[in-house]
Amino acid sequence: MEQKVVDRLERNSAELADNAELSCAEAADAKGVNQLDCTCADESCADIEKSAECTCSNKAVGRSRMAASAREIAEMSLMCALMFAGKEVLRMIPNVHPVMLLIMLCVLWYGWKAMYPVVGFLVTQIAVYGLGIWTINYVYIWPLAVAITMPIRNIRNRWLWAAVAGAFGFAFGALCAIPYIFMGGWNAAVAYWMAGIPFDLIHGVSNFIIVLFLLPLLDTRLGRYRQLV
Repeated sequence: MEQKVVDRLERNSAELADNAELSCAEAADAKGVNQLDCTCADESCADIEKSAECTCSNKAVGRSRMAASAREIAEMSLMCALMFAGKEVLRMIPNVHPVMLLIMLCVLWYGWKAMYPVVGFLVTQIAVYGLGIWTINYVYIWPLAVAITMPIRNIRNRWLWAAVAGAFGFAFGALCAIPYIFMGGWNAAVAYWMAGIPFDLIHGVSNFIIVLFLLPLLDTRLGRYRQLV
């Protein structure tokens, strides 16, 4: 009798371990964390219901915050290609392009990992057009777009996102003028900025309209695609 009780307890323990391992792997997949690096935060789960609540440890999530899964790499590569292609297709219309829209979409879905397609976009631009003053501008301007979008990542308000995109477009010329402060002083920087104000107005208005109407649509479409794949 005692042996049967011991065997039963061992089988129950094995089942609990399997459930804990499964839930941990599921949590890893949901968080985009490599399940090989994932350990249950609560290893002393006493029953199946409790073991189902096991999640990846904060340490594992912290290590993998900037790690991208294979699907994310494919999606972000596509985003990078769309940034470049969209800018090229609309290059005949000054300062009208979908780059800010796609950066915001990347921030919505990937957080700080949106820096990856931004860097890819910058490298592609340099590979096609070579180096210039604009290269310095792009090095800090587009990562800045990610940084100013991150604080509103969890706020689903199209008007707020459109306002941020519009403000970024209006400020684009002023941001581009920063290197001229060091090359020609404040007068050169202000002159450069003022000469480009009409283009900044176009940039800001186009950003506002594009993000207002297309960001919610693309966000929904991408969400449905990720549920199917």
